[in-house]
Amino acid sequence: MNIHRNARTTPYSRAEIVRRVMTLHETPSAVATALGVSCRTVAKWLARYQAEGEAGLTGHSSRPLRMPRATSPDVMEQIIAARRHRLCGKQSAQMLGLSPATAAVSCTRQGSAAHATSIHPNTPRDLAPFENRLPFSVVAKEIYESHE
Repeated sequence: MNIHRNARTTPYSRAEIVRRVMTLHETPSAVATALGVSCRTVAKWLARYQAEGEAGLTGHSSRPLRMPRATSPDVMEQIIAARRHRLCGKQSAQMLGLSPATAAVSCTRQGSAAHATSIHPNTPRDLAPFENRLPFSVVAKEIYESHE
């Protein structure tokens, strides 16, 4: 579980909430005030503990169970096809009537980076000149010998 710096509760403090209410018989509102959380938070962690035990005190995923407005697979294929035709993300987004962010995220999800070089591996950006592949001394020697 990834605990961010603004988190009000940690697994330890959640266990403390449960201990104070269940074992020490403190009221949920008193525990909430003492720990600086809301009564609703105390009730939530108590319910999770009663339903799941110790495992319920760890954080749950905040990822939504479903995304009704997710980009459809057909549109994602159109974005990838536009990238294969070497359109930049902004151009492909305009052509398909999407936001540039949607086009970029779709390319990332499909495993292709924002650059067409990931779709076409033999683009000029990937092909370095022959001289750059040789050690400097070899290149310098060839230049020196050609000027003699």
